[in-house]
Amino acid sequence: MVSINTNLQSLIVQNNLTKSSNSLNKAIERLTTGFKINHASDNAANYSITENMSSKLSSYMVAEENTSMGLDLIQTQSATLETIQNLTTRLRALAEQAHNGTYGAQSLEAINQEAEAITQEITRIAKNAEYNGIQLFDNSAADRALESMTHDGFLKTVSRRDTSAMTTLASVKGTKISGSYQGSAGGSGTYSISTAEELMQLAEMVNSDQCMDGITFVLANDIDMSGYEWESIARKYSVYNEDYEAYVTINNYFWGTLDGNGYTISNLNGNPLFDTFQGTIKNLKIENSNIQGAGTIAKSSAWYGGKQGTIQNCCVINGTVTNSGNAAGIVSSSSSLILEDTYFTGSVTSKSGKASGIANTIESTNYAQGISTVSNVGAFAEINGTEGNVAALLGSIDTTSTRPSVIEDLFYDKSLNNNLGIYIESAPEITATDLSDGQRNVLQVGINEEESSQIEFSTRYRIKSVQSLIGGSIESLGTLENIDAFINTLSKYQTQLGAIENRLMSNLDSIGVNIENLTSSRSTLKDADVAKESSNYIKAQILQQASVTLLSTANMTPELTLRLLGAL
Repeated sequence: MVSINTNLQSLIVQNNLTKSSNSLNKAIERLTTGFKINHASDNAANYSITENMSSKLSSYMVAEENTSMGLDLIQTQSATLETIQNLTTRLRALAEQAHNGTYGAQSLEAINQEAEAITQEITRIAKNAEYNGIQLFDNSAADRALESMTHDGFLKTVSRRDTSAMTTLASVKGTKISGSYQGSAGGSGTYSISTAEELMQLAEMVNSDQCMDGITFVLANDIDMSGYEWESIARKYSVYNEDYEAYVTINNYFWGTLDGNGYTISNLNGNPLFDTFQGTIKNLKIENSNIQGAGTIAKSSAWYGGKQGTIQNCCVINGTVTNSGNAAGIVSSSSSLILEDTYFTGSVTSKSGKASGIANTIESTNYAQGISTVSNVGAFAEINGTEGNVAALLGSIDTTSTRPSVIEDLFYDKSLNNNLGIYIESAPEITATDLSDGQRNVLQVGINEEESSQIEFSTRYRIKSVQSLIGGSIESLGTLENIDAFINTLSKYQTQLGAIENRLMSNLDSIGVNIENLTSSRSTLKDADVAKESSNYIKAQILQQASVTLLSTANMTPELTLRLLGAL
């Protein structure tokens, strides 16, 4: 049928022209983007799948970057440790040389000068080592917490007493100023202590059976105990009794008061400051100590003769306690002790027993006056022991109704103790505040929030108390043992870092495999087949050109109809 109103041929050609143009446009889009899925309308299901894959790929790439940065941090820390290890090796060589016994005073002075320079350099390196603003050593939460909460190292402000008018202890040397513990009335008065010699004089007086009941001793200066052979105050010792033909224990007691007056006793080496005491020790700082005994301030405190030991507002900073048996930062064991506003920083090592940051045993006597009190006490220390109750703070605590104790406001840094936390035997209701700030590094090395997508490690290695390695001088007894212990600590750190580095390297490999496989899968679903799309492009282009030509012919049909009408 020939018609003027409707040009069916033109409509058919127009429709096919639109289709071929759309096919041509789609082929051009796929060839220029490289993807066969550019819109959800192209393939709704595969579009959703490929978008999810793209999101995962992006996350994996970030995880790969996170892992690489963590690896850089670990390698930086490891390289710094290696430098410190090399310096420590030289320090040990100097100690070995100085222990030979063939060097005069001038030669030993030269060796000590180099040793001192090495310890200062180790300290400097440790304090300045950082990665991307993260301090790598000696920057624990505990240290920062103490900076904000203490007053010149003390938990409570110390108002120093004027000692200028006090009688010096040196002026009464050779004089008995106190009765013995066996029923004597004791003495009275206040004496100042300004030198290491006077402190040793106090030990001699107490150890010669003067209990110092009612007498106060006040520090007037900082006292450096470098080079002194220290014997504990109130020392117990055994002597041979000919009458009994046996050894008997001689007990010395300290019932007086030692007021540190805000001053510091530094470089205390060997024995604890006190052996067993029932007196009062307050406002005293002990720094850079190296104790080969059960505790820094005291070995023990016991209820005796109506007397109770008291330690108030004291601190031990950069202390080292090493003992063949039980070891603790402040006092090893106590029956009846008042321990308040006191903390310990450093390391405690027991070679064959219990180890605790503050004390191993806190208990009370059966007497009402003998209740133990531990309040506002903390420890920031590396603890190493062999028995079950190895604790950041306290070991066994007796809180039974017949021997009550008051234990409160304890604080510590969990991360320094290999997650030991606090171990309290027979007192599960007692809690302590963990002052660690989560500076343990958590690397997001996967794409999920699960533990399997994270690697946690610590950069809180503490390079501290380096000066105490050589005590007063590098030829001092115990120097080689101290340096060897320090070397072992560095080796332990390196081992931990090496293990973390291996994990990160393994994770990088794993991420690489995941990226490769995921990219391949996404490519299969989303990438355009260039050969196929080129063929489609040419096909659509030919059809478009044919449609344009035929459209021109179809549009001539009305003209032919007019010619037919003109012939009438």
